[in-house]
Amino acid sequence: MKRILTVSLCIAALCSCSSSARLEQLDRNGVRAQVTLPPDTPLRDVEKPVYKAKGASVLDTDGREVLIMNAVMGDDGQMVATDEINAAVKIETFRNVAERGGLVDIKFKISAPAALADSRWQIQFTPELLMENDTVYLDKVFLTGEQYRRMQRKEYEKYRRYLNSLKYGPDDFLNEREYRIFLFRERGAESGWRDAAREHYTDRFLRGINERRIARKDEMFSRLVRHPILSEGLRLDTVTVAGNGDVEYEYVQSLRLDYSVRKFNLLLKGRLRGVDDFETELPDCGPLTYYVSSLSTLTEEMPEHCEDSLYLRALELLRRREYRQALPILVPYADFNAALAYAALNYNDKALEILELLDNVPKVEYLKALSYCRTHQDIKALKCYDNACAADASYVFRGNLDPEIRKLKNRYNLTR
Repeated sequence: MKRILTVSLCIAALCSCSSSARLEQLDRNGVRAQVTLPPDTPLRDVEKPVYKAKGASVLDTDGREVLIMNAVMGDDGQMVATDEINAAVKIETFRNVAERGGLVDIKFKISAPAALADSRWQIQFTPELLMENDTVYLDKVFLTGEQYRRMQRKEYEKYRRYLNSLKYGPDDFLNEREYRIFLFRERGAESGWRDAAREHYTDRFLRGINERRIARKDEMFSRLVRHPILSEGLRLDTVTVAGNGDVEYEYVQSLRLDYSVRKFNLLLKGRLRGVDDFETELPDCGPLTYYVSSLSTLTEEMPEHCEDSLYLRALELLRRREYRQALPILVPYADFNAALAYAALNYNDKALEILELLDNVPKVEYLKALSYCRTHQDIKALKCYDNACAADASYVFRGNLDPEIRKLKNRYNLTR
């Protein structure tokens, strides 16, 4: 027995060394995961996250999608990628994102080279948003090797057998034969005697052992299932097979940020776990930087015609991006701030009703251009945007921040 245990430990140590050596080789060759910004397209056109990889996919025996990639057998017996590493390209690392209705949508792409898709490994990615005074953890993305998944299922099967061995019935430890003899012999006994006899003919030692095993269910889960299959806090857990197809996942997330947040960074943390209990942190990916553009920055200060405290409260609500609360206060004034609240809530026709009655100052012209864009009135939008930029060149830069105006500029190849 001692010899078997020693051999098992040696095999585990060799496997762990194998995983470590393979990972070091990949790192030396520059084979790492990446987090990048996808092409700059309006997020409202994206209905759902996109997961794609080169290669064919099939369903395994449990109905889960398995990605089958082309591969060759390496010298160490592992399937390795055959593709050459692509030449480095310039990667965009920052983006302007627009706050709309109190929400900000971000989009990024997680890419893992095929060489990281080792059958024995699970790679765990955790996107982190780094604010000035806070960190927000987004749902994880797992890339799970086929052999690693088989190990997980075996662990769950061990735990299932443990649960099946537990007994919950009131008579599971009752010696029924001797108890029935007692009932036959004492047919006239009172019910209290029968209850006492049931307890007497119950194997209390085995029942006690069973109760202690029931109380240890959670402990046994942790002991038997050392590599759990997570369901909460998880965006994707896909089974991959080593090969020459890179795995890519486009991640889209809506965020409700504090009004004070003007910029935040995204960092992708990586962790690798192996069937041999090898575990290590991967190099961080990123950061990507997002600059928040909000309509609230267009808020006008207190107009001369109004000095009441309720209006001041509405201005504060606008600055805090609480447009729905500000709107009822501002509607009676029918001024720029009322139009701004309407536009921030995507009530563009209502916003235009007010804006078209106001003086054509740059701020009014710019908000009209944005509202016309949303209502598919490009010609009017172009004219208003041109008026705003001609009077105040700062709106050229502002037009790059708001996706509606940016899309208009790209569509008509505007130079400003």
